[in-house]
Amino acid sequence: MFCKLSKDPADDDKKLSIDGQSIAIGGQAVMEGIMLRGKHHWVLGVREPDGGINVEEFKLRSLLEKNPVFKLPFVRGSVVLVDSMIIGMRALIMSSQRAAGEEEKLSTRDIALSILFAAVVFVVVFKALPALFAVQLYGSIESSVVINFVEGVVKIGLFFLYIVAISRLNEVKRLFQYHGAEHKVIHSYEAGDPVGVEKAAEHTTIHVRCGTSFMLLVFIVSVIVFTFMGRPPALERILLHVAIIPLVAGISYEVIKMVGKHSKSFWMRAIVSPGLLMQRITTSEPDQDQIEVAIATLKHLLTVEGFEPALSSEEALKPSQSSAAEAPA
Repeated sequence: MFCKLSKDPADDDKKLSIDGQSIAIGGQAVMEGIMLRGKHHWVLGVREPDGGINVEEFKLRSLLEKNPVFKLPFVRGSVVLVDSMIIGMRALIMSSQRAAGEEEKLSTRDIALSILFAAVVFVVVFKALPALFAVQLYGSIESSVVINFVEGVVKIGLFFLYIVAISRLNEVKRLFQYHGAEHKVIHSYEAGDPVGVEKAAEHTTIHVRCGTSFMLLVFIVSVIVFTFMGRPPALERILLHVAIIPLVAGISYEVIKMVGKHSKSFWMRAIVSPGLLMQRITTSEPDQDQIEVAIATLKHLLTVEGFEPALSSEEALKPSQSSAAEAPA
């Protein structure tokens, strides 16, 4: 949901170099755990009600491998977005079931309906309402650029209020803590530390290529793109906003990849700086148990991807379960 995008998923791309080789790590926070995605597998780690850590691996069937066209610049962004949504939804459903325990499992149907409801709310709140507001400005503002800018400010404002509002929910507070744990562990590994709780805890919860930055960038890019769409009627304006999502995702993805390659550049960091500020809300300081889940998940992903995880002696973590399964693309 917040980590975004999964990079190569568009939610959260971090590249690790091990003995001259590199592996792209994407991930997101889930219910009482995290999901991490590599090149060939994705791994789900969840803290269970009995205190154990359930770690499961799944073979990755990426949509990017289905057709060479899907890998083209500005095309791959929307493909990765769909890919990430499918895996992220599956991970969220599974984590909810694992975290709830055998007797309190939520049905796939209930969770799917909840996600569908959330998608409808997203379109209504972040697409339809700002578009209808923009249409009301046609009579008083002549410049389409100004109208689109105002609409964009309304969208970003609504998004900010939404994040602030949900951050007050206890379940979301823990979700944001796991988000922070994911970033800390990735930072620690990227720094070359033997990844342990103490070392990971020293790092920041903010990561330059987080999906939160991607989501905010999507809003900004959509404002720029829609500037060329003129002043369509209300319904057409709403439909156009939905229709350009693949284009906006494609452009935003390429920008995020560029930022990743030039993360020390002042201009590149300036582009994602609003997202870095937003992460002060979408990530929180995790506790030791949450960092342990992140370490166990990363350790398992590196192992199944063929890398030897360099963990500190304090982190001889033993997942309660580990299994491999086929994952749909």
